This record gives sequence, C-alpha cells and structure tokens, in this order.
Amino acid sequence: LYRYAELDCTTQDNQGQTPLHYAVLVDRPSLTIVKKLLDRGANPHIKDRLGHSALDYARDGHFNDIVAVLEGRYV
Repeated sequence: LYRYAELDCTTQDNQGQTPLHYAVLVDRPSLTIVKKLLDRGANPHIKDRLGHSALDYARDGHFNDIVAVLEGRYV
C-alpha cells in the first residue's frame, strides 16, 4: 500500500475505490498509511460503486483510531 501514497489520492478504480478505500479495507489497516494518504489529499467521503466511502468502511470495521482521524480531517 505504500506505493499508493505516491498516486493521485482521488483516483478511482473501476469499482470506484480510491487508494484510501484500499488502505482501510486491508486485513490490518495502517493508521500511518491512512494519514499519509490524507496528507496527500485523499478524501474519506468519496463513494465507491456500492455507495460506501473509506470512512464508512472504517466505521463498519470498528477501526476507531482510523475513524477518528478521518472524521477529524473532514468534519
């Protein structure tokens, strides 16, 4: 996932997911990677084709530390 930090952080794949979506959807999300993506302009509210944002997935996964960071950037 570190390579995603060098991409345009708002780029979406064919499923509508951004690098931030991928960072949150891995088995063990890294707060460091999430913060790096946010620093590069990632938006936690971009929705994928299913209508879910990275913030939604973080909430669903009960990744409270990541939720707090994502909410703190875009209140």
